[in-house]
Amino acid sequence: MEAPDNDRPQYHWLWLALPILLLIQTIYYLGPASWNSNPMERGPLSSFGGTNGLTGRSIIYLPAGPCVVMHYSPLPPPPFSTVGFSTLHQDNATDSDPLLEFSELSTFNCATFALGNLLDLQPDEWIEPLARQETSYTVPAQVILDSYCDLLATVTVGQLDWATIEQSPEIRIGDIIVYTQTISGSHTIVHLGKVVRENGNSRLRSKLGNGPIMESSLQQCAETFNADCILHYRARVKT
Repeated sequence: MEAPDNDRPQYHWLWLALPILLLIQTIYYLGPASWNSNPMERGPLSSFGGTNGLTGRSIIYLPAGPCVVMHYSPLPPPPFSTVGFSTLHQDNATDSDPLLEFSELSTFNCATFALGNLLDLQPDEWIEPLARQETSYTVPAQVILDSYCDLLATVTVGQLDWATIEQSPEIRIGDIIVYTQTISGSHTIVHLGKVVRENGNSRLRSKLGNGPIMESSLQQCAETFNADCILHYRARVKT
């Protein structure tokens, strides 16, 4: 016989408790003054034990909330098909893409590369695009986007004319394209990168997981990561 619902363990409180614990840690490490005086202040978090041993963590308090930054040890990148992608090297590094110099390092990911200029992120800082236990089920990449970018458009991939969108003047150099899959009615980030222009067409520079930074068409990334929706973001003008 099944136990009555009232007698079953209830775990839904964990989803409320974990973000609150992260909030308490933020106040403890950064101090109450940081909430108003210095929204870019960083502080430490306790290491997190995972399948690859202890992983370092730190935290940045941003306008949209606390952002957990992971500090992973170098790991071999998973295999990716690079058909349709061109490899970028240190020689391609510019002031707008300083992380290109560290393309081959496996200690940062696509979110760090795409959002790095907004926070001056370093090649040993991993910005998680998914809600995980080690981030107290927050989504650090979304916290950064909500803090410093405006969402300009959300388009279902099935409705896109790729030739039209890649030639559209509405997409500018430096814009951030976020690729998502719709799961339970919500957009789950599967990849993101930055727009560059080549021969009048928008193309995407992005890091393939913790593998190399590469360049491709916008369509190629959607197909590689099985995205069903793209979100078009632009960094707000600093005042």
